[in-house]
Amino acid sequence: MAKTQPLDGVIGTAKKALANKDHLELGRLIARELDQREATTADFIVLSKRIGCSLRTSRYAADVYRLAQNVGLSAKEVADIGWTKLAVMTAASGDAPAKADLVAFCAGRTVTELRAALAGKAGAVKTVAFTLNKRQRAELDAALVRFGARRHGRSILGKELALMKLVSKAI
Repeated sequence: MAKTQPLDGVIGTAKKALANKDHLELGRLIARELDQREATTADFIVLSKRIGCSLRTSRYAADVYRLAQNVGLSAKEVADIGWTKLAVMTAASGDAPAKADLVAFCAGRTVTELRAALAGKAGAVKTVAFTLNKRQRAELDAALVRFGARRHGRSILGKELALMKLVSKAI
């Protein structure tokens, strides 16, 4: 970290929180550790590696914890709203909304619908879920790439547009 190494006790406790999928506690520990040390991005990377989680998970954990604290959400309310929705909200908002506004905005929306609403496209999105085996998923991915999507790590970017191009060609 900036001035001293992170305490082994904090690392151990954070590893337990990660193992127990207690992201709020993980976020509390990470945020506290980083805030106390006025940490840099390099410190954040070191801390994430020592805990054994990705930098993205660490960042989301700390950000969601801070949002929950600023708004006054309990652990149950965080669980009810959903971890991913809160991570989306932290990325989208500079100022913390009022608790009632946050709960109302997230209620009844999927993550995809939440992202669309934040982008000003509320009501324009429908989610489609597929259940595919490994071979079918590989074939779908290959078809999407052929129609314009591109691989990015373990993910594929532009898959919605590529899927619609594929559907249009099939009709």
